[in-house]
Formats: sequence, structure tokens, C-alpha cells
Amino acid sequence: MLERLAKGRAKRMANLRASKVMVDVPLPEPKFTRTQMDFALLETFDLMQRVLLDNKFVIVGEAAKCIRERKWLDCDGIDVVIEKSHVIPEVISTLKDWATKDITDKGFEWDVNGVPVRVKFIEGKYDYFKFADMRVYGPEQYKIPNQWDKYWAERSQIA
Repeated sequence: MLERLAKGRAKRMANLRASKVMVDVPLPEPKFTRTQMDFALLETFDLMQRVLLDNKFVIVGEAAKCIRERKWLDCDGIDVVIEKSHVIPEVISTLKDWATKDITDKGFEWDVNGVPVRVKFIEGKYDYFKFADMRVYGPEQYKIPNQWDKYWAERSQIA
């Protein structure tokens, strides 16, 4: 049996060497370290707890994709959506105290240790946010879009 496994491995290696795939191409350096990304995500969760929206916000974009695929965060920032109906004056006041003063009716961007956290306020008309899936990442649970394929195809049209 070991001989068969060795022959199979040798055949796969020969096929790899014969292919035109470049295996020695270096991967680009990530923009942020894993520690920076994990810290930014945890700080985002903490901010949402402070404004009592920790069970209302949804992680979207590349960060949600990493969480869904159970990979380390390897993206250009953290993207979050919150339904506008949850964004009341008290929430805005607390966000201004703890995150940034530059908050519009569409959302805000917050810098956490160099990592941009982009928060978008949306109308509650998307089922994949309304019935979001919960996934564990690090010490917390995060909501990510449910009906993933539909969300991923429509993500650029979300207003």
C-alpha cells in the first residue's frame, strides 16, 4: 500500500513540475497584520456593545468572507452594516464620543490602529441581513449575511 501511495505522490509531483503553473511566485504582503485586523474587529464589537447594537450589526465584504471560510482576516479593512432604524440620536452621540465626530446619515469611517472600519447605515430591506448567520471568530460571535451567494452577487448594489 505504501508503494502505491509513493507512486501516486511521485505522479502528482511530476504533473506539477510539467504544468505551466508558477509555484515560486511570491504572494503580496498583506496590508495589515493579523493582530491589527483581529484588534480592529474586536474594537468594532466593543463599540457596538457600547451603543447597544452588538446583536444588530452585520460584518460584510471581505471580512465576512474570511469569517465564513474560517480564515484569518486578510482584507483592506472591516465593513459593517447597521439598519437605519437602530441609529437613534443616543447612538449617534455615543459613536461621536467613542469613534469619530464625522458621522453622516449614510454612516462613518473609523480608524482602529491604522485599520479602516467602514460602517454603513442601510434601510432594512435585505433579507440576508435581517436573517443573518452567526459565526464565531476569536472570542466573539459575529453576524454575517445569510443566503451568502445571493448577498455576494448583489453586494455592490447595497445602498
